[in-house]
Amino acid sequence: MGTVNTINNSTNAEQYAWYFGDGGESNEFEPQYVYAEEGIYEILLIASNACGVDSFTQEVEIILPPTANFEVSSTNGCTPFEVEFFNLSSTNADTYDWTFEGGTPSTSTEENPTVIYNTDGVFDVQLIVSNAVGSDTLNLENYMTVGLGAIADFTAVVNGDEVGFTNNSSNGQTYSWDFGDNQSSSEENPVHTYNADGVYTVVLSVSNDCGTVTAEQEVVISVGAPVALFEINQQSFCSGSEVEFINLSSSNSESFEWSFPGGTPSTSTAENPVVIYADPGIYSVTLIASNSNGQGVYQAIGEVMVYDAPVADFDHTVSGYTATFINNSQNGSSYIWDFGDGSNPSNSNSPIYLYPENGEYLVTLTVINPCDTVVTQNTVIVDAVAPTAFFTAEPTSGCAPLEVTYIDQSSDNVTEWSWVFEGGIPATSTEQNPTVLYENVGEFAVSLSVSNAAGTDAVLFGNYIEVGKGPEALFNYQQGALGSIQFNNLSTDASSYIWTFGDGNTSSVISPLHFYDEAGVYEVQLIAFNECGSDTMVTTLEYDPVSINELSEITSLNVYPNPTSGSFEFSLTMAEESVRKLQVSLLDLLGRELEQKEYEVLNGTLNSGFDISDLPSGLYYLEFESEGRKTVERLIKI
Repeated sequence: MGTVNTINNSTNAEQYAWYFGDGGESNEFEPQYVYAEEGIYEILLIASNACGVDSFTQEVEIILPPTANFEVSSTNGCTPFEVEFFNLSSTNADTYDWTFEGGTPSTSTEENPTVIYNTDGVFDVQLIVSNAVGSDTLNLENYMTVGLGAIADFTAVVNGDEVGFTNNSSNGQTYSWDFGDNQSSSEENPVHTYNADGVYTVVLSVSNDCGTVTAEQEVVISVGAPVALFEINQQSFCSGSEVEFINLSSSNSESFEWSFPGGTPSTSTAENPVVIYADPGIYSVTLIASNSNGQGVYQAIGEVMVYDAPVADFDHTVSGYTATFINNSQNGSSYIWDFGDGSNPSNSNSPIYLYPENGEYLVTLTVINPCDTVVTQNTVIVDAVAPTAFFTAEPTSGCAPLEVTYIDQSSDNVTEWSWVFEGGIPATSTEQNPTVLYENVGEFAVSLSVSNAAGTDAVLFGNYIEVGKGPEALFNYQQGALGSIQFNNLSTDASSYIWTFGDGNTSSVISPLHFYDEAGVYEVQLIAFNECGSDTMVTTLEYDPVSINELSEITSLNVYPNPTSGSFEFSLTMAEESVRKLQVSLLDLLGRELEQKEYEVLNGTLNSGFDISDLPSGLYYLEFESEGRKTVERLIKI
């Protein structure tokens, strides 16, 4: 809790009212007030007397001491025991001071340190957390329990076919012997008799609460011809080093012949020779052990490994927060990488490492082989930048089914892509440059989200992909006056047309009017086109023109002006003593009557006309009829 001591500087006041910003109040002159929680509070003082009221406000920031707390990945284990400490202290702690009895490191100021225990025992852990107003200590005694793993070791003494085993192991609780001849024992120091000559691999398994470890040796049993066997004081050497060969052949051996290809000397008859290898390489060794009963041969292939001094070198690349290291070292048998940010080292050959934040890091590579240990360092600069999303597509429009290839044009630092294709197959993709199929007609949106370790960016294009479809051809027709056929185009999604009327004539008019010269059966074809293709409709038309009985009494007929833009006149002459009554009708293309006039012809002549100013441009007919007989004249309105 946080305590505030007030100092009242008011003058001429008789009464006081304090309001502390968290619901607390007081009427004392200089109250002491305790806040339960951290925060910024506004204190209000209202001072009053008989003459009036005055007020004053002031902000106070309450900071409480922190509270220490933590937990661990595990409280008991075996050496080497690695433990992660997780800080659960209150969030107002500014600093951390750890003490790890028996641990490495023994102290730390990290918030969540990792500690390794290499010795056994029961150890205390202490955490002190602090801020500007105080500190808190959590000390857990006997908190960590660390046990030792077992160490397996033994010696063997061969006496003919009997072998006595002496157990030199430590920290063991139980023992299991495998004598290499399908026989076993759980005694601590057994004696075993072999039934045949040979080289037997004896394995001792030692167990305790920390697990099981093993040790093995080869035992040579020979009561007749000797059994050849040897070991090397170590397997790996530097060029020019002395290699000691330790003869383990059976005790009934009388002489030895050694062969050391690549070594100096290259041969020897000594029991335990010493050989120098001047050049790096992997070498084999052969030993022949002899007595009067025969020989035994033992060959170790690739047993001796000779190294040059190591050379440490590496390159690196950085993408976002991820650094990829390329190990260019030579002659190394093991490696230790320190990434320069306080994290645990790596033993990988060429590791990939994710840094927690931008910065400059001094990376150290240690290269080890039996000859030497060498170190090299490079500075790694991490300057991660969030990516920028953008793309294009080819094509962006076309006919179904439409295949579209998307080309990612985002910034070079992208590590992940996430596409969404409205109406597409597939509907989503994580490829960089996907190909998508559109089977349905429409306009579709596309979005791309790109990301890397530093962030994410997205772009959305609405109605980006336009998918069309082919046309559908459809028509009907009506027969008009004087053999005219009006074709009505009912096609959809078409941009152009070709008509074939079956009489050798064609047209590209949308809905043409056609005249057949004679009766017959005609195959009419309409082909409708657009950018996605074409469609065809074919129908059979039976044309039987309406017969017209011409008025033979009309000896002359003249319609003028023809074409006309408004009114026109006609004049006709009829034979004497012919009909006197005449109907004249104005018809449209389909033979529908638009206007009709009746006349009585006097003296065999008639002059009259029509006004068609209000009619649309096109073809019309002027029909002259008397007593069922007709004569028709074409008229063009422009």
